[in-house]
Amino acid sequence: KEDLEALLIDMQVEGAWSGTSTYEIRGRDIPQRERYERIAAVIGDENLPQFLTLEEDVYEYAETQRISALLARRDAPLTRGQRDGLFRILVDVRRESPSRPPLDSIENLERIVRDLDEYQRHVTELAPTVLSGTQVSYMFEIYQNRSRLRADGLERQKQWIADHPGERPKLSYLGD
Repeated sequence: KEDLEALLIDMQVEGAWSGTSTYEIRGRDIPQRERYERIAAVIGDENLPQFLTLEEDVYEYAETQRISALLARRDAPLTRGQRDGLFRILVDVRRESPSRPPLDSIENLERIVRDLDEYQRHVTELAPTVLSGTQVSYMFEIYQNRSRLRADGLERQKQWIADHPGERPKLSYLGD
């Protein structure tokens, strides 16, 4: 684990993801295959598929950690089994959700906000299968607050567009 963390940190420090199938490391493009080979050299070929799955589900892993930390602050910590169950729910719901459109228009931003609200509603609906009633109610509050923040941000951007006709807005959303 420590060797993998060191490699990933080193790769992050060396360069940045270019958004394509290559990484740029010290001014040199590293193909995805070479990146995977470097990772497999540390964790073993047999563990690479598990790593790739985790990498694919990194948003859900981070979301599980955020919810876990917020619940712990409210004296409703998750057990390991609850954390694993919540992670599975987050992954399953994401895989059922529509893909996110590009953030290139106010209409797409509205869709992203709507889709995130729906995603979180669905997660909250399934949460009682692994969380206690108290934990579900706290998670519901967390998601309601995030939804309000996204809606407020969307309205501010719509107002900015109305106040600046003809100017191209820099669209953003309060991502989760």
